[in-house]
Amino acid sequence: MDLAEFQLNKDRWRDEFVGKYIYDKRERQRFLETFVNVKTNKVKEKEVREKEVTKG
Repeated sequence: MDLAEFQLNKDRWRDEFVGKYIYDKRERQRFLETFVNVKTNKVKEKEVREKEVTKG
């Protein structure tokens, strides 16, 4: 899909993009897997785990 076209027609944006990728759980997951890359901070994760262990 051409995202530039959606600037001209806001209803089309809502119907074709939001309707498909926001409200449909499977399509949203597919979209995220395709376009989203989550980088984690290994040091921060370790600190959180250690905090949880000492709290425990």
